[in-house]
Amino acid sequence: MRSERGSAFILMLAISLGMTVLIMGLWEVLRVDWQIIGSQKERWIARYLAEAGIERGFELLTEDSTWSGTFQEEFPASSGNHYYVDVVNDGVSVTIRSHATLASGYDSETIEVQAVFEKSWPWEI
Repeated sequence: MRSERGSAFILMLAISLGMTVLIMGLWEVLRVDWQIIGSQKERWIARYLAEAGIERGFELLTEDSTWSGTFQEEFPASSGNHYYVDVVNDGVSVTIRSHATLASGYDSETIEVQAVFEKSWPWEI
């Protein structure tokens, strides 16, 4: 009877050890997946922020088709996320570069759009 109790205890320890190793392995896989998801989320936010800079550049050009320059804006307000836009307008073509930097500092994105247009509105993109 005593040897049966000892073997049941050892079996229970082996099962507990196996479950612990399994749970730790699953935990590590989930931790890595969460890091990947967070990184992907940051990348998409940076991309959309850079696209917002492109849109703002186009908006300024619709107000004044000869405008050329550089500006920076925080978007959304008080978020710490910034986009930096450089508009080069030589009268024949316009190049808009937008670089976004997130407040977290983990990710950034640069997008460049070139629009070629005739001397009159609307532009051909």
